[in-house]
Amino acid sequence: MIDKPTGITIDECALISRYLSEQLESSGLLETHELEVGSPGMDQPLKVYRQYLRRIGNRLRIITHDGKLHNGVLKAASENSFTVLETIINKEGNKKIKTEEEIVYDYSQVKEAKVEVVFSKL
Repeated sequence: MIDKPTGITIDECALISRYLSEQLESSGLLETHELEVGSPGMDQPLKVYRQYLRRIGNRLRIITHDGKLHNGVLKAASENSFTVLETIINKEGNKKIKTEEEIVYDYSQVKEAKVEVVFSKL
């Protein structure tokens, strides 16, 4: 998997694949192994802080190490943590009261974070 801050193109994947194939050809490795170069898809978890930076403004689906599921809009990211605006729904009697809260997660708290693809109704 390859990536860069502005995103990676199919042409760049092909270029790197050809380069690596040329470099590995003499080793004989490609006779018994297959080389595949690609970019992380939307379904892949975010791994490094720069991936979070690129996705500010997107909805995230977060699973913390305690097994809890969180959803919200990514507002900020630093090298140690990221901030998500979550909608909290509390029931008071028969009413549902929605509030928004910015929650800061240390990367060490997070088991998995993925971009949540949202399709809007037309």
